[in-house]
Amino acid sequence: MKRFSTGGRLGRLTAALAALLAIAAVWSDAAIAAPVDVSSDHVALIAYHRYVAALVAGTIAGNRTAGQYGSAVGSQCAGVLAPLISLPKASVSQSALAAFGEEVGGDLAIAFDTEAVAPSARLSATLAHLRWSLRRTRHTVASMLSALKGSLQVRRSNLCADARALVAQPTAEPAGTRAFLAGYLPTASIAKRRLAPFLAMLARYQPPADSAIVSSIGSLVTQFSQTSRQAENALGSSLLKSLGLS
Repeated sequence: MKRFSTGGRLGRLTAALAALLAIAAVWSDAAIAAPVDVSSDHVALIAYHRYVAALVAGTIAGNRTAGQYGSAVGSQCAGVLAPLISLPKASVSQSALAAFGEEVGGDLAIAFDTEAVAPSARLSATLAHLRWSLRRTRHTVASMLSALKGSLQVRRSNLCADARALVAQPTAEPAGTRAFLAGYLPTASIAKRRLAPFLAMLARYQPPADSAIVSSIGSLVTQFSQTSRQAENALGSSLLKSLGLS
């Protein structure tokens, strides 16, 4: 199974955060930016730092929620995929298996993301009221918030039904899996794409005094990545094992 995406949480921050740190180190327009931009950027950085810190603090609870979801699904249709083990490899679509793995990962990520709803709402409430001198900056902020909200509104799939469909027709991707991924993957991708310009914007207007905040955000993202990776893999592997794949 592919490692499940972190969806509306910090997984999509890693590359974008690296860009933020790089840009902040060599390029800041704070000295020539409009005062309103520098002022709003300071507030936005603090708000974003609090948001990331809240997500990191919620990692244990998020993993617990995802684990409970995985246990519930595993109990509901325990061993449902076991018949696939005895089939010849050529009789089972590997792409369908991979897609189902992504579905499992997406569902677990969505379960985890319940811990991100409140921090996201607080971040949105702060950023939505900030003033910026340029329309494109306002659009960058609004687009990021819209994508973040959308990523937290994706609904989980019906894993048991899709697992049974895969066993019934192992040469084809289940319709439910295809429908879920058609909504989940683009939503997660859009959230990632719209985050990068937002972080670049924060770096552009960042005053030198806020460099410590940027560094702290980077440390929090690293901390999250290190502590969550093993938990993510373990949750996904455990669920698939419960469903009969080991």
